[in-house]
Amino acid sequence: MAGPYRGPNAWAVENNIRRAEELGLMVGEAGAMPLIPHTNTRFYNGTLTDEFWLEGTMELLRRCDAAIFVPGWEASSGSRGEREECTRLQIPAFDSIGELRAWLKRTRHPAPSLAHEILLNHATNMLPTQQRVVRQAYDEWQRLVRRTDELPAQPDLHDGVPVSDGLPSAV
Repeated sequence: MAGPYRGPNAWAVENNIRRAEELGLMVGEAGAMPLIPHTNTRFYNGTLTDEFWLEGTMELLRRCDAAIFVPGWEASSGSRGEREECTRLQIPAFDSIGELRAWLKRTRHPAPSLAHEILLNHATNMLPTQQRVVRQAYDEWQRLVRRTDELPAQPDLHDGVPVSDGLPSAV
């Protein structure tokens, strides 16, 4: 998740965080795990330097499979730096939830889940209760993959608001 964090006052910062959270929920609904650095640091304002938080956020980005940018990201120097880093590392970067959904559908979750890998390679060394927990995690992952495939096409966003027939569905 990339988008503006800083603002001229606490209210502006909180609204930037909320926009990131709203988009993060849509990412989760699309079947991907959102990483929202905004929420990790929301109460640390003034405790460490901006450079510390910006570099930490950049390192998190480097470990992601893809990035989605909150509408209005272009106005943020930090977000512009994140976009450049995505380009440099060839990390897919998306400007809408629709683009991300299409990418998720195309890539079909290419990496096997950790639970599946554990089941395949280590099940004989596990206690039955451990096998059950790992199986449940794998089954949940499979359910999410199927759910993503069954999701109807979602509208793109306009200023962070879902758009239907060209008009915002909420005001």
